[in-house]
Amino acid sequence: RLPPRATITFKDAEFEDSEKFTYRLTGGRGAVLVNGGVGAVEPSPDQRGGHHIAANVTAVVEDTRAKIVASLSGVGRPSAGAPSAMPPGTISITAEGVPLTPQLVAALPDAKAREVIRPLRPRGRVDMRRQADRADASGARIETQTDVRLAGCGVNYEGFPYDLAGVTGWIRARGKTWRFEELESRASDGRLLVAGHGGVQPTSRGSRLRLTLRGQGVPLEERLRVALPSDAQAARQYLLPRGRRNFDARVTHDTGDEKPRVQISMTPDERSVAIEPAFSTAGYRYRLEQLDGRFDWRDNRLDMTDARAVHGRTAYGCDGVWETDPSGAWRLARERLRADRLAFNHDFLLAA
Repeated sequence: RLPPRATITFKDAEFEDSEKFTYRLTGGRGAVLVNGGVGAVEPSPDQRGGHHIAANVTAVVEDTRAKIVASLSGVGRPSAGAPSAMPPGTISITAEGVPLTPQLVAALPDAKAREVIRPLRPRGRVDMRRQADRADASGARIETQTDVRLAGCGVNYEGFPYDLAGVTGWIRARGKTWRFEELESRASDGRLLVAGHGGVQPTSRGSRLRLTLRGQGVPLEERLRVALPSDAQAARQYLLPRGRRNFDARVTHDTGDEKPRVQISMTPDERSVAIEPAFSTAGYRYRLEQLDGRFDWRDNRLDMTDARAVHGRTAYGCDGVWETDPSGAWRLARERLRADRLAFNHDFLLAA
């Protein structure tokens, strides 16, 4: 007995996968072929039993067209009331220039994907490809892979909300492991400002996110202040830094933790940084320019190593520690303070 054959043609169709992708696709075009379709050469017998389904369909996602291709074998009649498992074969969806909307992220079939992408608060458009493969029907698990190419997007990770614009790079997933690769953010003149990488891996508690960002010549501006932990913002308000800095930031967040752990190492870029610390109880500030040295923030503590700066002809240097406690109080300790050509001028006496 020959297997039945059918050709189903779509034109301006609308459809939705209520189990795997709860997002309504519109403008569907293309065809689904059952056992090769009507008029095809007799298909070879399917050794797995059931029928062969091939699909080549395009549909509109947001305002761009996606392509869906499937080749499935051993497809039988679904059981009433039981969730349908993916038959052996491959399903892929590809699209270019897809706008990243909250509705689209919420419709992603993988809870892990939503967990990874939503905190990044992405905006803009991406090119994407997602594929699912199943080797056979005898319990073989479904292998999934996702590749998302960022092309001039914006990212604002809620655990370290430093807003990045003009972001390029890749977000890739293989099974439950996600990787962020070749992330770059450039200034309007094309100069590289921030590069990064990271990923999300399964753990016994759920998952662990790691994100590493490296900045070069990044302005000390308002968006950095907003991104810093509250205790680090207190240190910034005390110092009032201006200029450009280089930094390495490492963010780690485990499932169940209230807040991510943030570690930042900073150095001034070409001695362009000036600070105006409020040394006196009266609030007078003392401007220090051409700042140099290393500044490391971790666990509510800022370590200053070989910090150097000048005020007029006077050159200063010291090591130091800034610490905060849960009450909001802070302590600044300076060690090995040294001054060359110290001038007891009007600025010095007001700030003393």
